[in-house]
Amino acid sequence: MTAPYLRNSILALAALLVTPVAQAQYFTGPSVNALGGAGAAARGSSVNMLVNPASVALMNSIETDGLYRNGDLSGGRTESFYGLSIADNTKDVLIAGGFTYLRGTRKFNGLETQDQFWNISLGQRIGDRIAVGASAMFLDSQVKGDESYKQYSGTIGAMFLVNKELILGAVFDSFVNPSSEVPIPVRLTPTSRLGLRWTPEEFLSVRMDVSRREHENPDQEGAIHFGMESFANEYNIIRLGGRIDDFYKQNFVTAGWGFNGPRLKLNYSFEKPLKQSNGAMHSVDLLISF
Repeated sequence: MTAPYLRNSILALAALLVTPVAQAQYFTGPSVNALGGAGAAARGSSVNMLVNPASVALMNSIETDGLYRNGDLSGGRTESFYGLSIADNTKDVLIAGGFTYLRGTRKFNGLETQDQFWNISLGQRIGDRIAVGASAMFLDSQVKGDESYKQYSGTIGAMFLVNKELILGAVFDSFVNPSSEVPIPVRLTPTSRLGLRWTPEEFLSVRMDVSRREHENPDQEGAIHFGMESFANEYNIIRLGGRIDDFYKQNFVTAGWGFNGPRLKLNYSFEKPLKQSNGAMHSVDLLISF
């Protein structure tokens, strides 16, 4: 039995003894986080392609988005990330597409990682009502005191524009089965997600997703993500939401604010675990469209 095999086995066993947590959706932006993580049917910001790559087909401009995320979600799980997202769906492009790069650190399950994440997304409209998309992703996690683990995966998604008020979305995230050599907490785990976005009035939008991990989840536990955003005036958006997560045995309240300028947009989100009084996650992005 080789040393790397023993090390990986010990890491996996330690993770199982604490809680069998594996990565599902790797990163979401503040406009999604503020709505409890509901984004399968989101449209608008380029960073939404990290949740559903089909969303890039619903853009009509070039967008660059600077991203930052920092805080403590629950149980000592801390994250600190920064990155850049670029997407283009102007009339001259053959197919809508975008690119995201993230760099940061995570601490969870007794591990500390230095991560680099790349994502390329493509999307296409099929008629007036359907958008489809796919993405390829690469995650390089350098575990402190151990080795670097590299993972390749992808996401497929679709959106159905039922009418002016209602959009439905479906996503299968990280569909490549993770290698058994990667410690369980670090793995990108296949996850299915269904969602909707309902806009009954021009000033009000409601979102809801249901998601479930398809690996390391023997009890088939999932999460419900929900939120609402109110366009208080031409430039300001107020967001409120929550997440009921049976897998993590933790519930969250979320909130956020957005400045919706004609070219410059700013979004902030706050996520608070209900079972941990001193933990919170903060995310912000600055978006410029052309």
